[in-house]
Amino acid sequence: MGPLMSLPISLPQHGSRLLLRDLHRQLRAAITNGRLRPGARLPSTRALAANCGVSRNTAVAAYELLLSEGYVAARSGSGTRVADSLPLPPRTKAAASPSGNDRRLNRVWRGRTLAPRANQPAALPYCFQIGIPDPRSFPADVWRRLSGRVLRSIRLQSPLAVDAQGQAPLRCEIARYVSYTRAVSCEADDVVVTAGA
Repeated sequence: MGPLMSLPISLPQHGSRLLLRDLHRQLRAAITNGRLRPGARLPSTRALAANCGVSRNTAVAAYELLLSEGYVAARSGSGTRVADSLPLPPRTKAAASPSGNDRRLNRVWRGRTLAPRANQPAALPYCFQIGIPDPRSFPADVWRRLSGRVLRSIRLQSPLAVDAQGQAPLRCEIARYVSYTRAVSCEADDVVVTAGA
């Protein structure tokens, strides 16, 4: 029997609209109170539904809510487990801040401040994640100078001088790229640049 099956879960009557909310609240409380430890494997949604006497859709929805809040982690083939790094519990008292009475914000977000996670790992001096360049090695001055040059030349052009298919150099490069990567035989005149998909 898994750790979740030994937890006392009391739900309202069937037909109540509070089944999902109460199931989610009790599972979240078990995780935040430490009754379900980080890394503990949770039962399948079928087993949870059978144990609690609810539909499988209710069990799936409860797990999805916990997943969206960061309390559980799900991997295909290995089931659902309690997350190793838990989010901070929601604050109940509004912090005294100048934006605490901002009427433009939803009342749920009024007075909340972003606090660092208590169990978040420290920032590392190097990032080895693929596709993220080192911002210190980016030539920002060269980029700014070249961007300014291009923007000034565009500003001086008449809006009527722009081709309806898009800028010719851009269409030429797109055609060259598509020809190389996708083996599509096309010319710049076959390409149309749009503002959307």
